[in-house]
Amino acid sequence: MKDKMGLDRNDFATYAEYRKAYRQLWGKSSDGKKSRKKAKDKYSKTRKGKKTIKVYSEQYYGKNSKEIKKKKNTYNKTSKGKKVMKRLNEEKRAVILIERMNGNEQRFVRGLYNSMKTRVRENDIACSFVDTKTSTGWEKFWAYYLKYVSAYGRNDYYTDEPFTFIHWDADSGDLRPMTNVSVDRIQPHSSGIGYVTARGRRKDNVVFTQWATNAQKNAVPIGIARRQVQAVDFGIFN
Repeated sequence: MKDKMGLDRNDFATYAEYRKAYRQLWGKSSDGKKSRKKAKDKYSKTRKGKKTIKVYSEQYYGKNSKEIKKKKNTYNKTSKGKKVMKRLNEEKRAVILIERMNGNEQRFVRGLYNSMKTRVRENDIACSFVDTKTSTGWEKFWAYYLKYVSAYGRNDYYTDEPFTFIHWDADSGDLRPMTNVSVDRIQPHSSGIGYVTARGRRKDNVVFTQWATNAQKNAVPIGIARRQVQAVDFGIFN
């Protein structure tokens, strides 16, 4: 007597052989595929399943990263790929906008980094945060910012006033909050962003200020000038 897979138990020497053949045929059937997919989806939502998927995904990507990137770049150049990328970028910008409106510190600092990176490339300025091989420029810049906050708090380097992370919409004609955080080069002219060599020694050349302080550079008050000289002579973390 044959079962629903068309197999006869008596055609097999052992039950194990019969069971193996049955499972192979079952797995290829429509019912079997549905059952396996349901079980796989259920497993992938468990803690162990998520961990397993992550491990195997990382291993697969590590072995095939070049091929995956090549296929991705090719797809992004197609009309469908361009539409998908446009939609994803719009969704990403929407998320960033919401986080900025909620005063997300890291998003604000990331915005400073992106603006700095654009200026660096447009004006051919040396920047140790962008021209890096050891890590991404953003990772180095964020680590530098955290180091600054650890030493000085979220305060203007020159005035010691707290800087803010207030969202504004320039396209709507909103004025920039002058207390918002800003990036300032201690030695601004013909010097790189990040680190410079002064008196034979590598020194930090970036501090964080309020926008108002940065805007006063053409008429620097004596207190700010004195603080700037101290940073040039002794460094900001010494």
